[in-house]
Amino acid sequence: MHLPINKKKIYLYFLIFIFLTTTINTNYSMTISKYFNVKSIDIIGLNFELQNELKQNLNTLKNKNIFLIKNDDLLNILQKYNEFEDYKVHKIFPYKLKIEIRKTNYIAKTLINGKEFLIGENKKFIELDNNILYQNLPVVFGKFPVVSLINLQENLKKINFDLDIIDNYFYFKSGRWDLETKNNITIKLPSNNQFVSLKNYDLFIKKNQLKENSIIDLRITNKIITSNDK
Repeated sequence: MHLPINKKKIYLYFLIFIFLTTTINTNYSMTISKYFNVKSIDIIGLNFELQNELKQNLNTLKNKNIFLIKNDDLLNILQKYNEFEDYKVHKIFPYKLKIEIRKTNYIAKTLINGKEFLIGENKKFIELDNNILYQNLPVVFGKFPVVSLINLQENLKKINFDLDIIDNYFYFKSGRWDLETKNNITIKLPSNNQFVSLKNYDLFIKKNQLKENSIIDLRITNKIITSNDK
């Protein structure tokens, strides 16, 4: 999280704040001190519904002195939202917070204990409320570490594999993956040397036309076994 602030301006306001809060007239001092209490919180980058929900959770920061709000006060609230990839908090003196949020990209969906979750590029699971919006995402089966899925996708991108044609990912306890494409081709990957096998696959398909219902087995090092047993 970033807090971009004009340092000269903050020092000036801080000196004014310290001066006014240490004057002899306590009542006057308290009145001026309240001038620096947070009155407004602007949120950018979210839809109306999520913006309102976050504002409700951030209401605890309202009427707090802007100088006394710590990073942890904000992080404790923002980090509860798994769909957030990044956020920037601007303290706009004397009494305003501006929060810019970037949501993560969704790369797939999966089932956990019978519930559907989206998988974000930020390596987090986001509980899915409305499946209609995400029907085109591939489904991941198995109990898998998210980082393993992301590494697989990165390796696929390196050989210019079109991720949009993948219907399903299957993860096995041995740490390897199978891919199932929209034209019903299954690609079996090894537990080790995944990228080497994918490069061999890339060379193979440039010379060979794959048929529907094919199985491409890359599990044996430097070998490609094809079949149409599906």
